[in-house]
This record gives sequence, structure tokens and C-alpha cells, in this order.
Amino acid sequence: MAPHVQVSETASSSGDDWETLLSYGYFSPLPTLLLSATYVFIVKVWGPWFMRHREPLNIKTFLVWYNAAQVVLSTYIFVQVFIYY
Repeated sequence: MAPHVQVSETASSSGDDWETLLSYGYFSPLPTLLLSATYVFIVKVWGPWFMRHREPLNIKTFLVWYNAAQVVLSTYIFVQVFIYY
């Protein structure tokens, strides 16, 4: 049996309704464009205006602890995957 025939026969039927979803506009680019425009507005306009009379935040201690937690969590996940396989 050809690979493409085997894949199409064993494929999930969950994607059969794509045409229906597209007809209702569920896969519109509008949400992505709105989120991107909002992000650019906050970073380029509102953020500098909000911080114009404020001192920069000192987050060095927070970042050190956050990075340490990430190292510990990554090590734990690596060990668990290594033990499992």
C-alpha cells in the first residue's frame, strides 16, 4: 500500500469540518492582527508615556531566582525523561 493511501485511510476525522469552520470565519486573521497592533501600541506609545516620570524597575533579584527555578525545573524534567526512556 502506498504511504499516502495508508495515511489517508488511518487519518483522524477531526479535520473533516475545516470547510465548515472556514465558512463561519473561525480562522480569520483579524484576532492575530488585533493582538499584534495592541502589542505594538503598548510597547511604542503607551509604555513610554506611562514610564516617562518613573525610574526603571530593579528586577535583578527576581530574575536570578526565576532563572534558578528554571534550571531546577529543566533538570528535573531532563532526569524524568532520561529515567523513563
